Amino acid sequence: MAALVREFDTTPRKGGPQASAIQETELSATPRSARKAYDTIVDWYAGCYEPRTQLMSTQRVDGVADEAMLLELKRWRDPAWTYVAGVARTGRITTTTLARTTAAAPSDLRASARLLAAAVDGVCHQPDGGACPTKPRIEPIPPIPVGMVPGMVVEVDLPPVDGVPRPWVGTEPRKAMDNDASTSCDDANFRAEPMSNNVTRTFVIPGSKLPVQFGLTETVGTMRAARAKAFVEEIRQRMAACPDKDLGSEVERVAHRDGADRDLSVWHVTTELSDEQSVSFLMGIVREGTAIGQVGFVPDGDVSMAPGAFIDLVERAGERLPALPRPS
Repeated sequence: MAALVREFDTTPRKGGPQASAIQETELSATPRSARKAYDTIVDWYAGCYEPRTQLMSTQRVDGVADEAMLLELKRWRDPAWTYVAGVARTGRITTTTLARTTAAAPSDLRASARLLAAAVDGVCHQPDGGACPTKPRIEPIPPIPVGMVPGMVVEVDLPPVDGVPRPWVGTEPRKAMDNDASTSCDDANFRAEPMSNNVTRTFVIPGSKLPVQFGLTETVGTMRAARAKAFVEEIRQRMAACPDKDLGSEVERVAHRDGADRDLSVWHVTTELSDEQSVSFLMGIVREGTAIGQVGFVPDGDVSMAPGAFIDLVERAGERLPALPRPS
């Protein structure tokens, strides 16, 4: 196997965004090893372990090579860097483009697809090449399954919190005998039959000097589709009834979707502990077919996610759920 790397830089105007690009190309010994190389590179970006790096989107790219994909990531620092990694395989040749910029504008994914097509066009005509580019077409797809429990969110899914420069770190996934993602309003139980494949995991930010209650938990499990839908509906009914049952709690539903195969609801819960103290909690429940996920986040005052980021995270949790095993 052989590999080549080439880097391209720009000279930005004073105060303007920085930008650069890299292309890496490798030749595998066999078509099978080339497919494995392609999958490995995609997995590197899909499960990126770079601290404070978030996977923003995944795109399948048609019309470029035998198979191709774009993965958009953001590294949250000052300034924030946006990366778009393009990975393509043509025959026994795998090529990767990585464009990065500090520009605040949304990524031009079509331009990134054209860049990847140009990279493939430079190698596909070789004896070991395969399909050459025609017209690049991108289509958003769910994230590539990664992690110890592929049906759960991982660190690369988590948005930053304001004023905290340290990264999220997840605990080991474990059987969901308790459920820290639930609120006192819903008290969702993932351990009772007929729930199966029930797993829970908590994410914290070590070394950040935040209160011990700060953190994010996801709990997942599976049931037959009809039972799973009823489970979600019961949670919704409990949340709606909570302010009348617990006069110290305020419950605001901030997102809601119903469907035959997918349900999603998100709430902001505020509970008064005393006349001068209260605690806030964000909780979301999402269902994909037979799989259910509950995500709970306890912020700390001003240390929270950007507006809308928690809803996006619950959406991501739903996108990952289909990787869970079928209910037993």
